[in-house]
Amino acid sequence: MAEYVQHEVNGLLYEHRSVQDLVSKMQWASDHPPEMVRLGKRGYLYHENGVVPSIAEHVQKLVSIYQNVLKKRATQSLWRITLDTNPEDCNLKCVMCEEHSEFSNYIDLLQKETGVRKRRMPVEWIENILDQASALGVREIIPSTMGEPLIYNAIDRIYSLAKERGLKANLTTNGTFPRRSVEEWAKMILPNTSDVKISWNGATKATTKKS
Repeated sequence: MAEYVQHEVNGLLYEHRSVQDLVSKMQWASDHPPEMVRLGKRGYLYHENGVVPSIAEHVQKLVSIYQNVLKKRATQSLWRITLDTNPEDCNLKCVMCEEHSEFSNYIDLLQKETGVRKRRMPVEWIENILDQASALGVREIIPSTMGEPLIYNAIDRIYSLAKERGLKANLTTNGTFPRRSVEEWAKMILPNTSDVKISWNGATKATTKKS
C-alpha cells in the first residue's frame, strides 16, 4: 500500500498492526473533512493530475512493460527449461492430484483425446534437447513436475548428460525415492542438483485427505 499512498500527500498511513494508530488516523480523517477531500483529489501518485488511469491506459502500460521485458530477454539467456518426461507416471495417488487422484478422470480424458494413457518423452530426444539448451545458455533443467520424475526410465541419462553440459538439475519429487535406497539416489542427485523440492500436502493421513 505504501507504494501507492504517501502519508498526508494522497492518503493516510498507519503503523502496521497498531489498532491505536489506526483509530487515531480514522479519528483525524473524521475531524478534517476538507483535508480528506484534498488528499482524495491527489489520488493516484503516478499520474500528473492525480487521476486514476482508465483500464485502457493500464493495459497499454502493461503491454509496454511486457514488450520491454521481451526485448531484454532477446539478448539474455534462458534460466531453465522443464522437460515433460513422464507426467502420468507416479507411485502415489494423492487425493489432491489432478492426474493421479482416485477422484480424477484425467487419465481417461487424456486417452479419449490423444489415444494414450501415459505420455513419456522418448529417451532419444534427451540429448538433442540438452544440446539445444546448452547452446541457448540455459543453466537448469527440470524433469517433469507432474508425476514422479525419479520413475522416468532415463533419469540417470538426464543427469549424466546435464552434468557433461554444465547444466544443473532442479528436482521436484514426492520424496519416496522409489526403486533405490535414499543413499543411492543421493549419490546421483546431490552433486549436480541446484535444489530438491519435496511435495508435501499434508503431515498426516487425515489432513492430506482434506487438502
